[in-house]
Amino acid sequence: MISKTILYGLVLTSSAPAALAETYTVRAGDEVGFGINEHFGHPGIQQVYLSRAPEGVAAADYDGSGAWARVYSLTSSPTNSTNSSSTNDDEVPSWATHNIETFRFALPTSTPPGEYLLRAEGLALHAAHKRAQAQFYVSCAQIKVVAGEEDVTNLGADVREEDLGPLVKIPGVYRGDEPGVLIPVFWSSLTNYTAPGPALWPEGTQEQHVAEQI
Repeated sequence: MISKTILYGLVLTSSAPAALAETYTVRAGDEVGFGINEHFGHPGIQQVYLSRAPEGVAAADYDGSGAWARVYSLTSSPTNSTNSSSTNDDEVPSWATHNIETFRFALPTSTPPGEYLLRAEGLALHAAHKRAQAQFYVSCAQIKVVAGEEDVTNLGADVREEDLGPLVKIPGVYRGDEPGVLIPVFWSSLTNYTAPGPALWPEGTQEQHVAEQI
């Protein structure tokens, strides 16, 4: 049975029973989602990072100073052409995040059991052609990951915390002048986009171009 719980703007979709607490228990491989205040109205992207709390430290007491892995990236849809018959027609980006109010993704099945911070990061690009003008919209959730239903005994047993990655520190992951944070032209003139951040974890995770909403 799928349960859905909303708390402080966070939406979690999980087969595990929802707890009325600040830290949610979810199974590795379950879907996790975030609600967005009103909607994401700017051109831009949504990404998610995951950081495990130190051994013996609850997610509620963790300050996020450890290492983070990028586990989800939602960017632009395939480039679309304008419908005008004008000779000035250009290829323009179509952002998968445009006006979404929620988004969801599957927590990696190989996520080791433990307590984590889950960072949802919206990046608005309407002024990102100017240095230091990209806008970050950030929210964090506290989760406790347990083994998934398919393999309760072994799931995550062969994946250590140091196997997550590549790992980065936040703040520190972005300089401000890398592709994706500083873009070469005004956003509506882009024909392709490179999301910032380390490679997605686990290896082989694909960037998403269509929002899965809750």
